Amino acid sequence: MIESMPYPEVFPFRLLSNTLVVADARTPVIARNDYDVCTIEYIQRGSGVLEINGESFQPETDGIYFLHQHSVHRYWPSREQPWHKLCVVVDGPLAYELLRIYRLDRVYYLAEVPQLRKYFEASLLLGHSAPWLHQRAAVVFHQFVEHCFRLLYEPAAVSAAPEALALKKYLDRSLDRRFVLEQYARETGFSAAHLIRSFRAAFGCPPVEYRLRQKLDAARRLLQYTDLSIKEIASGLGFADSYHFSNYFKKHLGYAPSAFRRQRALGK
Repeated sequence: MIESMPYPEVFPFRLLSNTLVVADARTPVIARNDYDVCTIEYIQRGSGVLEINGESFQPETDGIYFLHQHSVHRYWPSREQPWHKLCVVVDGPLAYELLRIYRLDRVYYLAEVPQLRKYFEASLLLGHSAPWLHQRAAVVFHQFVEHCFRLLYEPAAVSAAPEALALKKYLDRSLDRRFVLEQYARETGFSAAHLIRSFRAAFGCPPVEYRLRQKLDAARRLLQYTDLSIKEIASGLGFADSYHFSNYFKKHLGYAPSAFRRQRALGK
C-alpha cells in the first residue's frame, strides 16, 4: 500500500481574481504604493498608459503588463480607445518565486504577444470556487511564466553573437572568481564597449548587472540552506566586504541578509 503524502495546509499559490475588465472614458486613474499582490493583465483591445517604478509604457492590444508586488504604479485607459482586459491577480510565495526564477520580476510590459492570451482564458475557465482552484491555477501560471521566459530570452540567445554567448558561459562558471570586464576583453580580443553592447542585445542587461543578479541568487541559497556567516558568504561571492554585500542585498530585496535568513528559518 502506498501512503499518500500529507498535503500542505496552506497551498503556496493563490488565485485571487480572474476576470474581464471593461474600461470606458470615465474610468479613473488607479494609483498604488507598495502594492501587496501581483496583477497581470492582457489587453484584448484598446490601449492605455502604465507608469511603474519610474518607467512609463503605453500598453496596446495583445500586450500584457505586470503590476508586481511592492511596486509603485499608476495606470489608466486611453480616453479615445479604452481598453478591455483579461485580468489575473495572484499571491503566495510560489507565484513570486516563479516570477523570480523565470526572470520576470523586473519585466513590466510585453508587446504583441497574442500567443499568451490562452493562459488568461484558461484561468477564467477555472471559475472562482472550483475544487483545487489554486492548485490548478498554479499549473496554468507556471506554463504562462515559462512561455514568457521563452519569448523574452530564448530568441535572443539563439541569435546572440558568439562573443556574448562565450561571456555568459564564462560568467556562469566563475561566480566565485573575481571578474574584470576590461581584462576579459583584452584576453578575448574585443573591446569592453563591444562586449557590453553584444551582451545587452542578447540578454537584456550588461554583463556586470547579470553577474550581480547571479550573486544575489546564490546569496539567497547560501543564506537559506547553509550555516555560513554573512561575512563568509560575502567573501565567497566576491563582494568587497559584508557591508557592501548587505547593502546590495537590501537594495534589491528590501531587507538585510540576516532578516532574510530569519524569515526563511521561520518558514515565511
